[in-house]
Amino acid sequence: MIPEKRKQALFFFLAVYAIFAIIIVYLFLFNQGLEIQEEYNPELEIKEVYVTNTTERIINNVKLGFYDDKRLIKENNVGTLLPKEKILINFSGIDLNQITLVAEAPFHMAFERKIILQRSGLFSANFVFPSDILFGRNFGFTIEVCNDTKKEAQYSTEEAHSIEFFSEPSQRNILTIPASECREVAYNLTPIQKGDTTIYFNVNSANSSEKFEQKIRVD
Repeated sequence: MIPEKRKQALFFFLAVYAIFAIIIVYLFLFNQGLEIQEEYNPELEIKEVYVTNTTERIINNVKLGFYDDKRLIKENNVGTLLPKEKILINFSGIDLNQITLVAEAPFHMAFERKIILQRSGLFSANFVFPSDILFGRNFGFTIEVCNDTKKEAQYSTEEAHSIEFFSEPSQRNILTIPASECREVAYNLTPIQKGDTTIYFNVNSANSSEKFEQKIRVD
């Protein structure tokens, strides 16, 4: 027979493991639901950014962090988001070309997105990168250029990167985009070195030019 003290210790550890398992299951089932979404408003001819509850349940204590690289420069308490509710994000007081937004809430996975803020008024650009970039494995990413004017325009996109990090050469593309529409350019790179690096972009039109950068880590 199991001694009484040993039996009590066994029950204690079983209870701890059970509580831990319940917490893991809870987090697995309920940790998603926050998103940051960008939408183009054709009437105002501007891009609007929203924090959204994509679930059918209430999410409490939602916070937004505004980061310049890894430095927190501003924080907003959104509070409660009702099911499927989205709230317009206010960027007043932020004088940056691009910023990283992080939406988070207790017991939910943080959602992070890089946002282009300042634009020439002639076009906007959005980037989509994978979350994991691995050494020796080809990965794809895209840049979406939107013509924010009321007439067709031509744009060039120039991508540049360190030749020490990737096997492919830099790429340049020419896009002809109708008024108030967007076009997407896909890229593929193969990392040949591990560590931190930066990919640079120049987007040019006849009357405007903007530079962007995306910092990545190769594992």
